Amino acid sequence: MVSCAEKLLEEFSPVLEGELLTRISNAIARGETGDKIAGPVWLIFRIVVFKREDEQIVQQVGFVSTARRLNDNAAASSVT
Repeated sequence: MVSCAEKLLEEFSPVLEGELLTRISNAIARGETGDKIAGPVWLIFRIVVFKREDEQIVQQVGFVSTARRLNDNAAASSVT
């Protein structure tokens, strides 16, 4: 996932954005994230970049994805 995110920060690509959305939604459906969700759910991710500027660490949002509705079966399967 890291290399997709790094490439997406360099230049927007709907293919890479879709790949990350798919990987994240699959991880949620498999219960790998620990998130408890039910019903229709929308997924949005953001890439946050941390960098040092002099003596401070600065946080900057580098990318915000479009929203994708998670499939109801995937959402229902991750409810515990």
